[in-house]
Amino acid sequence: MPRVKPNRVTPVSSVEEADLALARIAAINRDLAMLDAEYNRRADELKRTIAIEPSAPLRDELAQLTNGLEAFGESNRADLFPKQKTLELPHGFLGFRISSSISISKKTLELLKAAGKKLAILTKQAVDKDVLKTWSDADLAEFKAKRVTEDKFWFQVKDEEVARSRS
Repeated sequence: MPRVKPNRVTPVSSVEEADLALARIAAINRDLAMLDAEYNRRADELKRTIAIEPSAPLRDELAQLTNGLEAFGESNRADLFPKQKTLELPHGFLGFRISSSISISKKTLELLKAAGKKLAILTKQAVDKDVLKTWSDADLAEFKAKRVTEDKFWFQVKDEEVARSRS
């Protein structure tokens, strides 16, 4: 089990109570793990029985109808849309709309960088705190950062030991 930094206080007044609290934490962790496993099992079952299996025929039919409408529109474009770009039907609309997209090659990014076209390049920037940990406090202060050192309490449950003692 990973180390835990508690943020609420449940009073413990002796080493014996601390040991009982650790045993209870181990039991709670086991129960939560079982509940999580059951949740995941049921979620997987629901995905399979509701989201995937029953919807597959509907998704297939939707794709066939969509492809059929597109083929119909393309093959009858001149007759259906002599002057207008949209045809209104009782249950919806058919039509053509101009759209554009950008197609790039594997070399596009490299060429943009070489040309200095920084506005066309997405760059996610964030402070790398792992690097800053290696800096001196004076270097950190220069960039309005500081090292915060705290002596925080933690605990780690011996799950296997608690499980053996309860068996």
